[in-house]
Amino acid sequence: MLKKFGKEQKVYQTCYRLGKINFIINTPTRGKEANRDGFKIRRLAVESKVPCFTSLDTANALYDAIEDINTEEVIDVVDITKV
Repeated sequence: MLKKFGKEQKVYQTCYRLGKINFIINTPTRGKEANRDGFKIRRLAVESKVPCFTSLDTANALYDAIEDINTEEVIDVVDITKV
């Protein structure tokens, strides 16, 4: 888990570009000011093609989906036009 940029900004940038980071969870707090860490983190994620979740609900949905993939439960495909 990485926190704010601060002095480690170059380290984070390297991690992004080397593929060491699979996704980002960054919840905006004070708008879209370009000088704030959150804005820089989200921008670097986009530039590095790293998925960035800006909502905890979405991050939870990702967690649930990953958890479901790792279960052995068989899931049937259903044609929604016939429901």
